[in-house]
Amino acid sequence: MCDVCGKVVHGRRNLRRHMWIHKEPLRCPQCPKFSTTRPNTFRAHMERHRGEGKYPCKQCGWFAPVLAELKTHMLCVHSEAKPFMCDLCGKFFKLIGNLKNHVRTIHSDARPFACDKCNYTSKTKEGLCRHNNNVHSDRKLTCPHCGFYTFQKSTLEKHMDLHSDDRQHKCPQCTYGFKESNALKRHIEEVHAEAKPFMCDLCGKFFKLIGNLKNHVRTIHSDARPFACDKCNYTSKTKEGLCRHNNNVHSDRKLTCPHCGFYTFQKSTLEKHMDLHSDDRQHKCPHCTYGFKESNALKRHIEEVHAGKTCRSQVGYR
Repeated sequence: MCDVCGKVVHGRRNLRRHMWIHKEPLRCPQCPKFSTTRPNTFRAHMERHRGEGKYPCKQCGWFAPVLAELKTHMLCVHSEAKPFMCDLCGKFFKLIGNLKNHVRTIHSDARPFACDKCNYTSKTKEGLCRHNNNVHSDRKLTCPHCGFYTFQKSTLEKHMDLHSDDRQHKCPQCTYGFKESNALKRHIEEVHAEAKPFMCDLCGKFFKLIGNLKNHVRTIHSDARPFACDKCNYTSKTKEGLCRHNNNVHSDRKLTCPHCGFYTFQKSTLEKHMDLHSDDRQHKCPHCTYGFKESNALKRHIEEVHAGKTCRSQVGYR
């Protein structure tokens, strides 16, 4: 739970992200689109404006130490283009690294990060760290007032502040206190208005129904994969995952692009892809059948795809 506004946020990582909204963003006076709530990131960015780099940006005077970083800067700060499309869901990304991470975490069953203490595997490094903290850590720090626990001293200190006497707006149903009445009201609405009596012992998340808690434990904290494919040896934690597998692997509803061989199982995704071949995209690629509405997008496509780099996910191609 956020100790500033009282909003219930499940998971330490989500709480850290949520806390960013309470910080005043630091904005670069020379790059209109650049802002961050992290002082270290802001200082590093501003140092580049003082000429600490080899390659200058012609639009804002920012310097990059390598050409690749300058290209990334131009794409993120001075461009609205998102040239990297996921072939499975049609979502666009500015950077190829973001696309690869999206495919790995959302559409792939690969779990390359393995625990060296048990047989647990994770899609992400962050998930493995969270597992080690929740299961194998002996540094559990517990709140003496309510049983809340964490593995970080700073997190416990922030939590303990909820029980401090200087928080005048006390919750009548638990030991939490708040500095503002609106935060107390939000806390009561989210935590006590509709009781959630079933708590996950591994992460502290609450649920209204025991069935919801069991499903949470099975999908988030368990290695059990009870949903088995009847056509191959694939198994899934959820029924939805099994359905997605059947659509991607065993479906005979494959929809194929007549221009380049791209295929998908969703009509809307194929329609988005077909738009790349439409006649109203005047900037045509000389190497393939793709077209673009802006010359910059075509230039970037040629640099990424036809100069030895990969622009699009290979998933979905024959």
